[in-house]
Parts: sequence; structure tokens; C-alpha cells
Amino acid sequence: LAAVRHNGMALRYADPALRADHEVVLVAVQQEGSALQHAACELRADRDIVLAAVRQAGWALKHASEELRRDREVVLTAVQQAGWALSDASPELRCDPVVVAVAAQQSGLALQFALDRAPDSKEEGEECSTREFGPRVVRHRASTCPKIEQGVQDPLLALARVSCSRREALAAVRHCGMALWRASPELRADRDVVMTAVEREGAALQFADPVLRADRSIVLAAVRQAGWALRHASLALQADREVVLTAVRQSGWALEFAAPILRADPEIVLAAARRDGLALRLAVRELQQDPELVA
Repeated sequence: LAAVRHNGMALRYADPALRADHEVVLVAVQQEGSALQHAACELRADRDIVLAAVRQAGWALKHASEELRRDREVVLTAVQQAGWALSDASPELRCDPVVVAVAAQQSGLALQFALDRAPDSKEEGEECSTREFGPRVVRHRASTCPKIEQGVQDPLLALARVSCSRREALAAVRHCGMALWRASPELRADRDVVMTAVEREGAALQFADPVLRADRSIVLAAVRQAGWALRHASLALQADREVVLTAVRQSGWALEFAAPILRADPEIVLAAARRDGLALRLAVRELQQDPELVA
């Protein structure tokens, strides 16, 4: 309990019996919603646990049971926290105007995950649309949900256009770094756009062009913001001592993605363990048993 209270993702390293313990899992997801992915299957179908998880991190909806992804309250809670969680809702709720409106208020980009109608209700030979639903919902529901109109002007929506300009892309990733995933290959290879994105959200590094994932300045900026972004850095930078030290000082768990030679470096392991004691498990076996580090 002490471990997951400090870092919910420590649930990943818990014994199966603890991952099936309701109290342990609830504490873990309250601290870090994404820890839901490491819970036992029966607890990913527990409504109280899933609600706690999506309140903390809407994206945790993707790890909930199929039944709970059809639960309107659960999905509404998730999209209020992260509009993009709409992508993991059931088809029926992805065409629910209120759910879509709430998701779009949180992030205009969520409109791309909306459906015109549930798959089993479409006319014969007609495909469900994920591209045209948004503007129609915005116009149709403006009177019952006034703020939804703002979603259309959300800079994130610009990235959905083929003609998105560099200036629009910069505005979008300044607002939400993870929006980089919707950018064109050219914009993902633009150093200023990527730097702006990872300074906002280090995890956006995963969507950068491979050349920029090998750019030391960009990777340093990413791991300063989110240490675990180290997993998306080039192999050469995963073996860069300064980069790895920066990463583990932000998140001890980043040690998992360091080159083996650095997971055997006492200074780096100590820095990771100071950030999170459980990170010591990720070091080479010899250091796991080092009295100075264990102490």
C-alpha cells in the first residue's frame, strides 16, 4: 500500500494476489489512473475502481472492461478528464451527442472519434462517419451545450487538416503536446514543432520523426518533463549518461529504458532509487543487493 500510494504504477511489479486486492488497486489508481492496466481482470470490471481510475486519468478507460466502456457515467467521467478517451468508449456512446459534446469541450480533437450512429443502426451499405459528425453535432447542440462551439475553434482541430500550417501546428502542440500525433510527417520532423510539443508533454516524443528522437536537446527536454519518455529516445541516447540521469531524476521508473551499462551505474541507480525506491528492481542484480543502495 505504501508503494502504490507513492507511485500507482508500482502496481506493475506487485504479486498477482496484490493486483487482485481491491484496496491496493483502488489506492494505486487514485494515485495514477493508468495503473488500471496492471490490475487483475476482475478489478478492471469493478465500477468503483474504474471510476476512480478515469477520474484521475481519462485514458485509463481503454483498460476497463467492455461492459464499463458501455457505462455512460464511467465514459462521461473519463471524457471530462480527457476528451480523447472517447476513442475507447463503446460505439453507442461515441454517437451520444452529450458524451461527444463533453469530450469536445475538453479537447476539440476528440471529435474525430465520434460516430454518426452506432454500427448496428447504419443503413445498409452506408459506413459510419468519424470525420463529419463533429461539425454537425456542434451546430445542432449549440443551444443545449453552448460551450461546444468553442471546440470547433480549438487549435487542435487544425492538425486534422491536410493543409495545416506550421503556425497552426505550433499553436496546437503548445496547447496539447500529445496533439503531435495528428501532425503530418513534415510537421513531426519540424524541430520547433517537436520541441514545443515535448516541452509541453514529454510523452509526445513518441510521435516525433526518428531523426528528432535522436536529437539530444529534444530528448533532454522530453525527459525533463516526463522521465519515462526515455523509452522513445534513440538507442544512442538511452546510453547517454546525462540524458538518463535527467530522466531518472524526474521518474525513477525511467531506469527501465536505460541502456544495460547505465542500469549498472551506481550513481544512476541511486538517483532512480531516491526518486522511487522500487526503481531499484530495475537495476542489474548486483546493484539490487548493494547494501549502500538498499539502505
